[in-house]
Amino acid sequence: MREKTLQWGMISTHRQEIMGIACLWVIFHHNTFDWPSALWLVRKLATYGNAGVDIFLFLSGISLCFAYQKKPKLRTFYQRRIVRLIVPYLLLAVPYWIWRDLYLQKGNFLLDVTMLSFPLEGVITTWYVGAILVFYLAFPLIYKLYYETDRICGVPVSRKTTMILVPAFMAAVCFGMMYLCPELYDHIEIGLTRSVIFLIGCAAGQRVFRKEPMGSEWLWISGVFLGFYLLVFRTTVRLPDYWIRMTYAPTAVSLVLLLTWILSIVSWKPLKRVLVYFGDRSLELYLAHVLLKNVYLQYIPTPVLDRWGVLDYTIVVAVSMVIGEAVHQLSKKISGAILR
Repeated sequence: MREKTLQWGMISTHRQEIMGIACLWVIFHHNTFDWPSALWLVRKLATYGNAGVDIFLFLSGISLCFAYQKKPKLRTFYQRRIVRLIVPYLLLAVPYWIWRDLYLQKGNFLLDVTMLSFPLEGVITTWYVGAILVFYLAFPLIYKLYYETDRICGVPVSRKTTMILVPAFMAAVCFGMMYLCPELYDHIEIGLTRSVIFLIGCAAGQRVFRKEPMGSEWLWISGVFLGFYLLVFRTTVRLPDYWIRMTYAPTAVSLVLLLTWILSIVSWKPLKRVLVYFGDRSLELYLAHVLLKNVYLQYIPTPVLDRWGVLDYTIVVAVSMVIGEAVHQLSKKISGAILR
């Protein structure tokens, strides 16, 4: 692809396809396989699959900028985002928490279903929904800081500087909380540290919206970084979890840029339709898969159909896809009725 055709708006064009890839990668990451040693490369690919969540959050920050460019009423903005998030969550999570908390008596139903058990007890089963809900609520302030304010604490600051300072400040908050409030940090770090990539996505939003040119150096940098990160850094360097979480941000950005470029030159429409399908239903499929896998492991903790658990896990994924599709269709009808 020639450099003059590269532009940030391509991310929006291929957003659903990239989310489909991220959804499948996260599902692959959650596998329970007993990998044979010969498949070490595939095992590594699965290990890094939690970066798919960072891709979701990066793209979510961009998408919110698109929605906010239309200058909606704050109530309308919140209502649309929250309804489309909470309706599928309730359809899937309420039966799950009834089974786990009321039937098995393994938790507090009210805390779990309201997601308060995430910060209070460190229950991370549906942490993504709780985290993205907080990010949605904070977004108008983030947008104002990035695009409508030229001063911070009375000091003149350029918008580009703000877009660097805000994620850096949030990374510092995470680092400070790790030492000052270790118990709370341990409970929420899986979501708190992901705020950095969300903020970066918000910063990229207007570039994507305006379809600004993207120099080919972005692709080269992304490719070199990913090669070094996956083949050298992660295989030789041992770091505390905090620093590993921080490396997910540049990894997600690099992956999005490279996937955008690849998808822009791939013309196989059946593949793209499959990826769009998974991207459009990523929330429902993600939740259905996580919850069903927990139910399955409660009753069948070890593989029964084959030595490595491939067939067992394949069945869990297939059933979760059926459930996810049903919830997606029902959510559309319920959300449409509420937002009408």
